[in-house]
Amino acid sequence: MAKKSRKTGKQEKPTLRKYAGMILVVVVLAVLFGALFLNGQSLKSEISANSEREAELEEEIREEEARTKSIESFESYMETDEFVEEAAKNYLGLVDENDTVFINEGR
Repeated sequence: MAKKSRKTGKQEKPTLRKYAGMILVVVVLAVLFGALFLNGQSLKSEISANSEREAELEEEIREEEARTKSIESFESYMETDEFVEEAAKNYLGLVDENDTVFINEGR
């Protein structure tokens, strides 16, 4: 819209300076929107990578929980007389009364 001049009362023609200001505002806005779009794309790829990592970590957690249960089971087995007897046989050479012992004299 053309404005009226204060001094003369005639309408002023839009000048190149006014258009340049509007064009500058439009360019700045376009650059800002472009930067926001690129940042959004970057965040989407980061979210995707984090989702994959989260799935891997959840699988590791399940594996570690299974391993913990196995260790706890073995721990309770170690507290039994059966384990103590087996360990004594394997590591200390314990022989039961009913066991048959073979001795290798060739050595």
